[in-house]
Amino acid sequence: MNRFLKYQTKIALYFIIILYIFISSPPIFASDPSFTISPVTLEFTLKPGTIHKINFEITNTSADRLSLNIVPSFFKPVDEFGNIEFNKNDKNLSNWLANNDYLPQVMILEKSEIKDFSPTISIPQNVQSGDYYLAFTFESTAKDTTKTRFKINQKLAISCLIFLEIKDKPQPLKISLEEFSISPRIITASPAIFTLRLKNEGRARIKIAGEINITDLIGRKIIDIPIPKQTILSNSIRSLSGPQNKLAWQTSSLGIYTVNFNLREITDSKSLISGKSYLISFPFGYLVAFCLVLLIIIIVFLRKK
Repeated sequence: MNRFLKYQTKIALYFIIILYIFISSPPIFASDPSFTISPVTLEFTLKPGTIHKINFEITNTSADRLSLNIVPSFFKPVDEFGNIEFNKNDKNLSNWLANNDYLPQVMILEKSEIKDFSPTISIPQNVQSGDYYLAFTFESTAKDTTKTRFKINQKLAISCLIFLEIKDKPQPLKISLEEFSISPRIITASPAIFTLRLKNEGRARIKIAGEINITDLIGRKIIDIPIPKQTILSNSIRSLSGPQNKLAWQTSSLGIYTVNFNLREITDSKSLISGKSYLISFPFGYLVAFCLVLLIIIIVFLRKK
């Protein structure tokens, strides 16, 4: 009986030791992949039927050798805040990359190595004038050669975005105002948020900048709020006051204000679109005072009755 107990105790002890080693052994991570592309955006104005070679550099900045999968695609906007999606399965993609049989589908980069990547873009002869958006995405998985019970690979993908303006004649800029609103319209304690949404109805992207200026009842300028430079891709809507760029204003003065906005095209500073609205500032302190005065008037009136 004692021998059986000793045997069980020994098994339990071994189990505890093995469990401790398993729990206390930390996972070993593969080194994070790290590389850069320069430049990350390219812009060209080309004619139908043109064959154009481009070039950019890929640099391995990680501590290990990297294997990069190269994925060409078209891309387009998916929301009003500058986010895009890639379409690598577009049936027309092969026509635009017809002369790239020499390019590798996988690029190997040793530690600190820099390589050129020089694809050729073939513009179809019968393509419509307008903007087209290509991308080359490099996808990496860090190689983990460590013998451990955990093998954790980190992934990284970086794209070079290529903006192509194809034209045999000038393209008119077509832009319309979808929304210009102010919330709240009456300022008390919180600031007024300006929402400005524009639609590019043309086939060419538009680069814009501008400002919102606020004036009082007698026309004095109170403040200019700059609208940062932004690009509106063709046939898309862009919000100029998204989560990363709130256009707002707050004041402690009582008054009625005129809110004007003006947007211009960056290339030639030509005014594209403008608009006007109004807001009322009724700060909380004034509101409390107004309520007290109103309450006193009501009390006096009731006493007289």
